Amino acid sequence: MRKFRATEHIPRFVDIDREPEECEYDTTEELLEVEWIKSYMEWDEFSNFCQSKSGHTLMIENKDGTWWWVVAHVTKNSLDLPIARMVK
Repeated sequence: MRKFRATEHIPRFVDIDREPEECEYDTTEELLEVEWIKSYMEWDEFSNFCQSKSGHTLMIENKDGTWWWVVAHVTKNSLDLPIARMVK
């Protein structure tokens, strides 16, 4: 099976002295079990993972779907997740 790649997204405004985390995965389920990705679900305000419309970004939505954070950049079209929605 083909391996896909994910690279942690670190926003430019974050002053951090380390390289982004990276991993390889075969399935969406496997990716969501990676420790640095799974840790987002420990935050009370987040509810579920989703993907960007372009299919190359893993994101996590807040509970009411009004905003989301980019978690990682992934191999395009490698995720089996819903597309991010924006509630108005």
